[in-house]
Amino acid sequence: MATEDRIRYATIMEHVKMRQAQADHFLNLPPTHVTVESAALQMLLALELVALSSIVTDRDTVERVTRAFERGKPERAIKLVKRANPDFWPQPTEQGRGPTGGVDEWAQVNQPYLTEDEWAPSWALLSAWLHTRNPFASMPDPLEGLASIRMISQRLVRLLTQHLVQLMDRDRLLVCTMRERGTGNVGVFDFPPSWR
Repeated sequence: MATEDRIRYATIMEHVKMRQAQADHFLNLPPTHVTVESAALQMLLALELVALSSIVTDRDTVERVTRAFERGKPERAIKLVKRANPDFWPQPTEQGRGPTGGVDEWAQVNQPYLTEDEWAPSWALLSAWLHTRNPFASMPDPLEGLASIRMISQRLVRLLTQHLVQLMDRDRLLVCTMRERGTGNVGVFDFPPSWR
C-alpha cells in the first residue's frame, strides 16, 4: 500500500508542478485580462490539488472534497480535508548539508511560503478573476492581478519544493522533492513516524 500511496501523491504533485509552470508561462506574457485569468485558473487548480493531495488514501473522502470544489464551496472542501486529516498541510523543508556534502538535517524554510491560513484567501483571489464582470463596474487592473498571482505562485513553490506530509490514515511520513536530481521528476519517499 505504501508504494501506491507514494505513486498517487507523486502524480498529484506532478500535476501541481505542471499547473504552476503554466501559470508562470501566462504571468510572463504581456499583462492582459486574458493572460491574468489564464494564470489564475492554473493556480486555482494547483491549490485545489494541494488540498486533495494528503487524502489520496481514501476515495470516498476525495470524492466528497471534489464535489465541494465543483459546487464552488472551497470552505466546505477544506473543512472536509481537515476533518479527515488534521495534519494535511505540507511542511516545507530544506536539506542541511554536512561537511561531507551529505544531508545531515532537515531545516525549516525561512522565506515566506503559502500557509494553510493563506489557502482560502488565495483561492478567493484567484476565483475572483474567473467570473464575468459586471459591465457597469470598472475592470480590475491586470498588473495588480499579475502581482498577486505571482506572489501566490512563488509562495506555493517555496511550500512544495521540498516538503514533508502526513497522508490520511497512514502512520508513515512522506518526504517529497518536486525536482529530483537527475530526472527533474517529483520524488516521494516514506519514513517511519519516529524519523522526525
